[in-house]
Amino acid sequence: MLLLIRDTVDEAARRLDLDIEKPEGRGRPPLPAPDLAKAVLIQQYFDVANRTTAGLVLLFEEKMGFEETFSYKSVERAYEDPRVVAILNEVFDMTQEPVSDKESSFAPDGTGTPTSMKKNWESESNGGNHEGYDYMVGMAGTTYGIYSAVEFPENPNAHESPFFEPLLKQTAAHYSSIDLMTGDSAFLARDNCDLVVDVGGIPRFYPKKGITLKRKGSWSDRNAHEPNRKPSRMVERLPPTLQNRNHLLHSKKRLPNPSTQKN
Repeated sequence: MLLLIRDTVDEAARRLDLDIEKPEGRGRPPLPAPDLAKAVLIQQYFDVANRTTAGLVLLFEEKMGFEETFSYKSVERAYEDPRVVAILNEVFDMTQEPVSDKESSFAPDGTGTPTSMKKNWESESNGGNHEGYDYMVGMAGTTYGIYSAVEFPENPNAHESPFFEPLLKQTAAHYSSIDLMTGDSAFLARDNCDLVVDVGGIPRFYPKKGITLKRKGSWSDRNAHEPNRKPSRMVERLPPTLQNRNHLLHSKKRLPNPSTQKN
């Protein structure tokens, strides 16, 4: 994984022409953006504090190709460095390139991503409250399990549906085709169904209580409910893709697979 981080960040920096930076003005020149981006990814991979990350930078200096080491405060400031953000965004785009022509089925969902691994394993067993989470709404491929787009709402109580359009736009920009879009009832809306049809896909969302099959100007919305009239098709089409989505969300948070959890 360390070598993957090194090679991916270096390639992203080359694409963005950030591998060679000329200092401007007086004062100490800025730290190399690729080094800071590597430190951020190392910190996220090992899930450690800033001070420990600075120690890992020193430990893996040669292996990771760091030009110089730096303090824990530099690690802290790296998250707000626009150069680092640009590299991480490019890395995110690069992760999708191998399957951009192979993945065509997607599913959106919202979840809470813990800010500490400790929350995953200790909070519930010790009777603690579930704090320390960031709210994330994402869209991922159901075949290869790779995120195609993510949004981080500032309001943790925000509804998921309004974020569907930007997620779909990002996904359509990275992938050659979108054939199927599955999701839970939180994303069921006539506008969302129309958006899926506009990019060439078939919407399949779980129904809400009290819905009607009257199209009210939206054929795509009515067609999205068509499997509901044939239970065998509903069971056949939806659960596998949604189950893959749930496994992806649990792996993102490093939780046990939902199929192996005890009720």
